[in-house]
Amino acid sequence: MRVAAYTVAGAVYRSSVEGTAYRTELEDRVNELIQQGWQPHGSLQVLNQSDGLLAFQPMVRYEP
Repeated sequence: MRVAAYTVAGAVYRSSVEGTAYRTELEDRVNELIQQGWQPHGSLQVLNQSDGLLAFQPMVRYEP
């Protein structure tokens, strides 16, 4: 299968790390994209910034 399109789902969490563990912004966005025919591709990336966390999930759509 060949990749036809690529995007990145992302979320910004500006609260504490402990509070972030229970939030679902990224999960919700990834699930929306899955319903549109996208598939997660590769690993989840999380960056710890001084004002919160940035989380990214690469997503691809394959050619039919």
